Formats: sequence, structure tokens, C-alpha cells
Amino acid sequence: MSDVMSMALYARAELEHIDNQAFYNNHLGPFLCGLSFQTFMMGVLTLQTWNYFEYFSHDAPVYRALATVMFVTGAIQCGTDFALLYDSFIYGFGDIQHWNHFTWLFYYEPGFTALIAAIAQAFFLYRCYKFTRLKWVLVLGILGMLLAFAAGCAVTDALSKTDRFTQTFQAVPLGGIWLGSTAVTDLLISGTLIWSLKSVQTDFKSTVRLKRLVSRIVHLSFETAALTTLVAFGNLVASFYAEQNTAHLLFQFVMGKMYSHSVMVTLLARKRLARTADNTSIKLDHISTNGGTISGATDSAVSGNLNFNHPSNRGTVTVSKARPSFHD
Repeated sequence: MSDVMSMALYARAELEHIDNQAFYNNHLGPFLCGLSFQTFMMGVLTLQTWNYFEYFSHDAPVYRALATVMFVTGAIQCGTDFALLYDSFIYGFGDIQHWNHFTWLFYYEPGFTALIAAIAQAFFLYRCYKFTRLKWVLVLGILGMLLAFAAGCAVTDALSKTDRFTQTFQAVPLGGIWLGSTAVTDLLISGTLIWSLKSVQTDFKSTVRLKRLVSRIVHLSFETAALTTLVAFGNLVASFYAEQNTAHLLFQFVMGKMYSHSVMVTLLARKRLARTADNTSIKLDHISTNGGTISGATDSAVSGNLNFNHPSNRGTVTVSKARPSFHD
């Protein structure tokens, strides 16, 4: 009998805590804004995917598969988030306790977002390694990805045992590992790539346009990494205040879309970079990098081969009016 009374008193105290205007503003407000914004971002992702298959219909199969995975995972996440929105404000209309008791539609989110982030990071890590050939970056990047994915799945498991928004703060320690390792991995990959690009030294007679091309690649790498890193750090910082508000959900619901957008922006940017390369004079004498040399010469301002000699790799960069590409 005493247990029943204790449960009744706890339920009454909890209801008094959550059934007031201040709680609605601090918890339902960010919750609704995050869901709404990620639905808008799904529209942007749809447009990006359409443009990709329009402009790169004959792209490498692995890149077309990557674009498809980014769109499908984004659509799944958008669909479940819309179902969460409908359940909270239609089925649970006027019942704050219904909202407080969440289902799998919410607690699967961290693990699924970690999966999307891992796929995107694998793509960027591959690009980074192909350029730098730094094995220690590859190893650390893989370890960071695995740690972030495992921690994201652990957060999902912890939330499934909590099942209340007012108790999500219990998963903050695991969330810190997940978001911290995600952000650090982003910084490692992007920082290494940007440092390597900036370290290129040239001896061209005409270098302005080539430097412009390298500069655009650097800016692209910085922009895509900055967005995902800021969202991850924002989510991490806001999660420490999960008992006071749900501001972290503003970042949580859009985090997966940020990674999807970063991948699609990178794939689509090749069209603009190829246009820049078409206008670049490439009479080459010598380029030195932090791990090898690129040497050769071209007979045309927009076409030719640049032989790439590296201590651990050898290949050819082909520059043509169609688009520049790297061949092992």
C-alpha cells in the first residue's frame, strides 16, 4: 500500500513539475523547433540529391551509392521524426505526460545519427588519406569513428531504459563521449587535409588561378567540417543543461542532416572545381608537398597529366576540360 501511495505522490509531483508554461517554453519549444528545422533540411537534401543525379548521372558507382545512402537515411530519420511530432502533438494533444514518456521514435535517434556521421566521416577520411597518405591519421580517424558510433549506440540503449524526457540527463556522460569523439574526429580529418593543402609550395610561372583552385578546396573543406563540428559541440554543451531545458534537441535533430549535407555539398562542388580547373594554366615545373612531390608538364592550359611521386604511392592527376581526376 505504501508503495502505491509513493508512486502516486511521485506522479503528482512530476505532473506539477512539467504541467506549467515555463516547462512548455523550455522543453516543448526547442523540441518543436528542432523537428521543424530538420524537416526543412530534408527538403534541401532532396534538392541536393536531385541535382547530383542530374549532373553526375555517370559518376563512379561508389559515389552514386553514397549519395543514395545519404538520402535514404535522411528520409528514414525525417519520417520517424515526423511520426514523433504527430504522436506528441496529435495523439498526445493536451497531455504533457504523454509527451514526457517517449518511445523508440526518439531513443533510436542518437544511434542512427551516429551511423550517418560514421558513413560521412569514412568518406572524408578516405579523401584525406588519398591526398596525404598519412597512415597515423587513417588509424586515428578509424578509431575515432568507431568510438563515436559505439558511444552513440550506447546513448540509444541508455535512453531506451529511461523512456522519459525529464530523465534524459542520465545519458549525458555517454553523450559526452559520443559527441566529443565525433567532433574531435571531424577536426582531425579536416585539419589534416587543410594543413596539407595549405602546405603545397609552387614554382609556377602562372600560379594565381591554380592557387585559387587550391584555395577553393581549402574553403570547402573548412566549411563542411565547421558545420558538423559546431553542431556536435553545440549538442554537447547544451546536453549538460538537459535538466533545465531541451535546447540540445535543436542540435540533435539536425545533426544527421548536417553530415548528409556535407557529403552532398562535397560531391556537387566538383562541378564548380572542374570549371575552375578548366580556366587554370598548368605549365608545371615542380610542386613540393609534405610527403612527396608532384612533377611534370602540360602542353595545354586545360589538359595534360601531372605525375605524382610519393614515398608510399605513385599515380597520375589527369586534368581535362571534362573534370580533373586522380588515378592510382
